[in-house]
Amino acid sequence: EAATGRRLDLLVVDDDPRIVEATLALLAGLGHRATGAATMAQALPHSRRVDAVLADYRLADGEDGLSLIAAMRAETPGLPAVLITAEAGPDLRARAGAAGVSVIAKPAAPEAIEAFLASVSVPEVQPE
Repeated sequence: EAATGRRLDLLVVDDDPRIVEATLALLAGLGHRATGAATMAQALPHSRRVDAVLADYRLADGEDGLSLIAAMRAETPGLPAVLITAEAGPDLRARAGAAGVSVIAKPAAPEAIEAFLASVSVPEVQPE
């Protein structure tokens, strides 16, 4: 049983396989199910299957996490998302904030990731 209340299905997107591996281990340790992806092409098929996405900003081949999140939200509006990035400057924070995306600076503190997940796992009240 996840500490945050319910088990989440999560997607971790980073072009560094070591970061994906470490983040997947952290999320599993918190009681969640997580899948890793390195590119937008790998990530997009998961849009409708995950509760939230944790993405690096700078991905390979000129792709970036904000574009990925926008593409995933085109499939799943309101999909909770966080950018985990070494480039957490005010410009990127402003762009992310405008898109409704949280930003966690790398190296990401597990507590910061847990706080994001706790905000996701609060059950949404769906209108009938």
